[in-house]
Amino acid sequence: MFEYFDREQLERFNGIADRKKIESDQKEIKAKRKKAKRPSRGGGDPDLFVICGDGSRFFVEVKGEGDKLHAKQGVVFPLIRKMLGCEVWLAQLKVVAGAKPSDFELPR
Repeated sequence: MFEYFDREQLERFNGIADRKKIESDQKEIKAKRKKAKRPSRGGGDPDLFVICGDGSRFFVEVKGEGDKLHAKQGVVFPLIRKMLGCEVWLAQLKVVAGAKPSDFELPR
């Protein structure tokens, strides 16, 4: 990603995001202790970084049916928009009854 964002911008973003993730982790751990479950160890980062032919770029978070955004994602995604000037799109997968991966062809 250093090719698309300057180093200072990424370092500043990562520093703030790391601090916010730690704060979010601490809140999540406290809340989960009440429920006696283990906290999520995910980093809150989007799943994909997309670069278009025209040079535009954006992130994508992919969720399955019934999946929801995690607390850390609620912290990190607005930071991405503010500090990196990129949108984060949400893609939700839908299960197609009876479909198998071999039923689909990749575009050429």
